[in-house]
Amino acid sequence: MTAVAPVRNPFPGLRPFREDEEPLFFGREAHVDSMVDALGAHGFLAVVGSSGSGKSSLVSCGLIPALHRGLLARTGSGWRVATCRPGSQPMAALAEALAQPAVLPQPAEDETGFHPAELVAATLGMGKRGLLEAYREARPLLVDRPNLLVVVDQFEELFRYRALGGEASAAETATAFVNLLLEVAHQPRDAALPVFVVITMRSDFLGECAQFDGLPEAINRGQYLVPRMTREQRRAAIAGPVGVCGASIDPVLLTRLVNEVGDNPDQLSILQHALNRTWACWRDAGATGPLLADHYDAKGAMAGALDQHADEALAQLQPGRQQALCAALFRAITDRGSDARGTRRPTRLDTLCAITGASADELDAVMAPFRDPERAFLMPPHGVPLQPATVVDISHESLMRVWGALRGWVDEEAESARIYRRLAETAELHRDNQVLLLVPPELQLVTAWAARQQPNAAWAARIRPGFDAAMQFLQQSQAAHATALAAEQAREQAAREAEAERQRQALQAEAEAQQHELLKLLNKRWRLWVVPLALAAAGALYWQYQRVRAEADSARQQAALALEQAARIPQLEKALEAAQLQAAQREAAWRRQQAETAAARQSLQSERPQPVLYLQFADAGQRPEVERLRQALAQDDLRVPPAELVRQVPQRHQLRYFRAEDAALAQSLAARLAQLGLPGVQPVLAATDATVAQRQQVELWLARPDATAELARLVPDLDSPDKARRLAAGAALQNRWLAAPEAIAAVLGLFDAGRIETLGETGRLNALYFLSRTVLTAWTPDLAQRGRAAVARIAAREKAGVAVGAQTRAELDRLNAVLDAVQAGGKASASPQGR
Repeated sequence: MTAVAPVRNPFPGLRPFREDEEPLFFGREAHVDSMVDALGAHGFLAVVGSSGSGKSSLVSCGLIPALHRGLLARTGSGWRVATCRPGSQPMAALAEALAQPAVLPQPAEDETGFHPAELVAATLGMGKRGLLEAYREARPLLVDRPNLLVVVDQFEELFRYRALGGEASAAETATAFVNLLLEVAHQPRDAALPVFVVITMRSDFLGECAQFDGLPEAINRGQYLVPRMTREQRRAAIAGPVGVCGASIDPVLLTRLVNEVGDNPDQLSILQHALNRTWACWRDAGATGPLLADHYDAKGAMAGALDQHADEALAQLQPGRQQALCAALFRAITDRGSDARGTRRPTRLDTLCAITGASADELDAVMAPFRDPERAFLMPPHGVPLQPATVVDISHESLMRVWGALRGWVDEEAESARIYRRLAETAELHRDNQVLLLVPPELQLVTAWAARQQPNAAWAARIRPGFDAAMQFLQQSQAAHATALAAEQAREQAAREAEAERQRQALQAEAEAQQHELLKLLNKRWRLWVVPLALAAAGALYWQYQRVRAEADSARQQAALALEQAARIPQLEKALEAAQLQAAQREAAWRRQQAETAAARQSLQSERPQPVLYLQFADAGQRPEVERLRQALAQDDLRVPPAELVRQVPQRHQLRYFRAEDAALAQSLAARLAQLGLPGVQPVLAATDATVAQRQQVELWLARPDATAELARLVPDLDSPDKARRLAAGAALQNRWLAAPEAIAAVLGLFDAGRIETLGETGRLNALYFLSRTVLTAWTPDLAQRGRAAVARIAAREKAGVAVGAQTRAELDRLNAVLDAVQAGGKASASPQGR
């Protein structure tokens, strides 16, 4: 009887185990209980371990199945799991994971006009309780599985994103993302929502956690450091999957594998890959008998299996274009430039196309051997269609350390990034007239790099801004060097010609002098025997004269050729000279202006003290505008201290001055404020004490913004057909008007008789979303009565056939809860008076 080979390879290779592969996950069973206890005690669990220690697999095949089995007794077994990786857009990744129908169901896009992930992202952006609010909004739809687990895998990606963001917004986004997770751990025990957070992180990034307030403390409370596997656990991790799939392993090979992996957890992923290859070799050999050492050695054993397997995939690509694209692809999704430890750099497919200059089909063909199920070196796995937004990533960092070709590519990428950073920084310094153009040998090195690497803007944008300016600076340096080189060649040719002419003239003069001496000798008595000698000497001199003349003609021809070559670039020389002249003129003008300004300022300061301008405002929402004015006015030879937030301000903007002789200063400042976008400022002479009147002092008092006008603009935009205006109006109302009775009244006006009929479904949902989140103390009895009337009108229209979606119904429930709380608070405050 012929044995039937088991179809499934029980070893995943480099990628982590998936949740559906729990039956193949052995050796970590004793660790799961401790993880569940830590998660239940704190609501926040940090699974920390070295690269390759099995953190992601332990969560997917250990912790999550245990929760589904109800091992966390106080929550039950009904769980929803949202898994994400921070990548380069942590907030968007979290919103996308939460918006999945099996996690936090959201209204359809055709019902609200928003993509489900956009709705979740808007809630997450409300503040540090955004994650809890997103759960609270969807809670009525989570009856069957009310518990939510948020898993943030590869948490260390957040540190790279924060470091390479290049802008303050990157650090702010990373901080907001961490605050969302930490707020879950800060819930009061007796009123906590069933929301839990798990992160997985490489232990060598623990020190980076101090960048975020509260994160080290949360990790200290809820940390689970993945322990080393004992020999028996390693033995189970090898033999267990083999037995599940109906095969066996030779005891000698099993002992050898346990010994070779040792106590280093970094070897576990490499062991999984070596077992994957050993299984494939055993299957190809007929799948009879146990797995033997011969099968293991045939694939390179642990020391060489991964490198050999990756080289085989590379050999399947055509030499030239395909293999070059493969190198560019792996260089783009790995990074060692910012971190010597090496990290993965997940990248969207459309971004990879822009970086490599290849089409999506070309990259798909290049990735195919590496996505093969037998390798799984690249993610997403085989069978998942590639879309422009698909994120491509290597399956494990060990590929960077073990595959020799990739190590070389990563080193080349780091060196290429270093050269580009240096070039971009030098270009900026040259723009500021701090350095000159590039010259050899640095120019040759950078030119060779540009020709070899062919950098483009998409590649450079991930390293440092300023690509266009850097390449233009390189071109200017090359042009200037070519011009200087041609001019130097022309000068050398001219020098050679002059030297040849000098030698010709010297020989001619010497010949003439000798001829003169010979003529004198002819006049003597022995001229008969001297004549032949003189004629011979004259002939020799004449021959030498002809040779020098020929050399001079050749030098003139070479000089003419050099001048002709130099004349081929007259436009470049003229442009360079004009640019240099213009730069020199600008620099001279700038220096004269700086000197004149400094002299005038010094003279003015010697004559009078610097005027002082104080700013006062009463609305915290005006702070950005006030700071803008302060910075602009500080450039106008004024001393402008930090603005002051006060309680009372005039009804109109005022510019107060305290001495009659300062009226002209106040008028000029009012005109300057009008230029800065603050018209209508009224200068006012104010009475004051003698001390203030002795110095030149002005005070700018900003009136409160016109609430009526702003609300009249914002509220109608909640129902605007323009999505951007709806989002902007909703954000403005949420940020500034949740505690304002006038805002509540304005939004309730949308539901008045005569207006509700024209209110669209999106506008109705946006208005209810705002009302259900307002502060209870902002509701007066009259406003609460209007709120009840609005709810009643919506119910009446529903009975008349106007559809009401699930999200709208949820917001109505929230609004009714707010109105009930307002009513209960009113009764509580009125009861002492009744007594």
